[in-house]
Amino acid sequence: MRTLTILAVVLLLTGCIRKIPQDDDTTGGQQDDDTSEEPTVGVPEELPDAPLYEDYSERLLPVGYALPPLQWQQVGGEFPEGLSIDADGYVTGVPVEEGTFAIEVHVVDADGTEGHGLVSLTVAVDQASLYMAVWVEDVDDLCLEQELLCVAWVRIQGTGIEEYERELFPALFHVGVDGNADAGYDDDVLYQLLDPADVTWSFTPYETHTDSGTLNYAGDAEIIDGGILVGGEMTGAGTIGIDHPVLGQGEADAFVVPPDWCPGWGC
Repeated sequence: MRTLTILAVVLLLTGCIRKIPQDDDTTGGQQDDDTSEEPTVGVPEELPDAPLYEDYSERLLPVGYALPPLQWQQVGGEFPEGLSIDADGYVTGVPVEEGTFAIEVHVVDADGTEGHGLVSLTVAVDQASLYMAVWVEDVDDLCLEQELLCVAWVRIQGTGIEEYERELFPALFHVGVDGNADAGYDDDVLYQLLDPADVTWSFTPYETHTDSGTLNYAGDAEIIDGGILVGGEMTGAGTIGIDHPVLGQGEADAFVVPPDWCPGWGC
């Protein structure tokens, strides 16, 4: 009976025994208050690298617990040109600029928990997708439209064109999305111009017959002065060769005609 009396006195003086709340935001081992931080959805720090000029598709995934479905939104920074994000967190497209980009995103999960952060994305060229070929300034549209012996990448003479020579440049091209080396056609992309003086040039004529039986043979064309293609008296096709001491070899087809050549219409 005496023991119960003493316990009653202690409870009266001190109140009921209760659990001391523990919070999540204490530092240095010191409890600062009885509140805790709001839960958040974790945002990944980076996305897998994107190859330049190639299809890309990756999805942002939350770090830690989140209740799907999630809604993503870009709220700052810039994606590389060609890429964008949708509400489901998919980053897709074909990037057309190199570099490392910081994109600020916001995310909300199904129960309204939010997250916010910066995501890093690096775009780099795949060296295996580069090849060397010939770039020509202001390619003659007549050749491209009429497909004259095309893949005629160079056509330096013809109706309405009075040049007797055409300046050529060695260049690195990217194969583009289709993965085919088309010497600058289709979806290939010019990646870098090279110095014409750094390569050894050659022109190799080849013989072919048109439907009319005409022999096309550009045996008197040549490349001079570090990349100047000069036409001769004969109409025909050939292969421009380039040999770079570091990058190796490349080539392009050429359609060469004399100054007075006419394709047969409008002459």
